[in-house]
Amino acid sequence: MKAIIILLALLPVFWFVLVEKSVKAHRMIVESEKEGHITVRYDDGTSAGSAVVFAYDMSGDLLFEDQVNDNGTYTYDTTIEVYQIIADDGIELRTKGRYSLGTY
Repeated sequence: MKAIIILLALLPVFWFVLVEKSVKAHRMIVESEKEGHITVRYDDGTSAGSAVVFAYDMSGDLLFEDQVNDNGTYTYDTTIEVYQIIADDGIELRTKGRYSLGTY
């Protein structure tokens, strides 16, 4: 009986050592090569195709909210003056990029 209690007490330690080490931390990046076009990707280069982007003006008002395509890209009307883009992958990561006067 004592052996079973000790094994049950050590189970979380074994779980942490054996399983948790395989998990790698990563971050999400918002990029723009030209005005009106943004790309959301993870730092390992894979696209964040499940990300939703939120665009705000300088006053903090939401301009639009939409999902990127499977390649992690999104194109918007360049007449909109975007100050900040926030991307959320709906899983665990949220990142933002701040831009002055709607230019990237």
